[in-house]
Amino acid sequence: MAQKVSVDISRRGGEGGETCPGCNEQLSPGDLDSNSRVCPRCGHHFRLSARERVAVLADEGTWSEIAANLRSADPLGFYDLRPYTERIEEAEYETGLNEAIITGTCRIHKMDVVLAVMDFSFLGGSMGSVVG
Repeated sequence: MAQKVSVDISRRGGEGGETCPGCNEQLSPGDLDSNSRVCPRCGHHFRLSARERVAVLADEGTWSEIAANLRSADPLGFYDLRPYTERIEEAEYETGLNEAIITGTCRIHKMDVVLAVMDFSFLGGSMGSVVG
């Protein structure tokens, strides 16, 4: 006989908001976006995508991506439960990224910098052939 499974989805929030895991405060998207995805009540840091991180760090209008067309290859023909190439395609579709890292130049407080920012949502930020 199958057992009943209880699933807690309370952190997803309602109406586009999220519940803070640090203090259980219900936060609107505006609360988080205006504070760089940090809970204004307790200081919990929510995950940022690589592009969100760049937007927080770079002076407005200065980001110029480098090597945006590079994609992971599978030179070893890796296969566990599914082909690695299938996993890469799925990650690209779900994240809109070509790889687990974005690189580019920008200015931070008027200083020229080069940034390389990992994105955990792309295969857990794993080191594919481009990142490597």
